[in-house]
Amino acid sequence: MTLTIETKSRSRSTDPSTSHDAAERAGGLAQRQFAIISAALRHCGGTIYDLAEATGLDHFQVARRLPEMQKLGLAEPTGETAPSPSGRQCRVWRGRKLQKAVGE
Repeated sequence: MTLTIETKSRSRSTDPSTSHDAAERAGGLAQRQFAIISAALRHCGGTIYDLAEATGLDHFQVARRLPEMQKLGLAEPTGETAPSPSGRQCRVWRGRKLQKAVGE
C-alpha cells in the first residue's frame, strides 16, 4: 500500500516564484522524512532526540514532522516524557497503525 501525504501549502499565493519552487521541493522532502520517521516509529518510540538519532535526521526536522504526522493519524504522543540532552522534559512519541479502508 502506498500512502500519499498531502501537506499544507508551504508558500502563499503572493510569494515570488522562487518561493513556490522551494515549497514544491520542500513537499517532497517532507514526504521522505515522513517515511523515514514512520519506519523508525514502527521499531521504537521516543523523543525527538531519540528519533533523530535512530533516523539520522536532525531533531528539528523530526520535531517539524511529528505534529503533521499526528494530524494524519500516523504518530501520537504517549503521554510520557523523557529528558532531552539539556535535561528538559520532551514528549515521547509512538507510531500508529493505519487502518485498512472498509472493503479492502
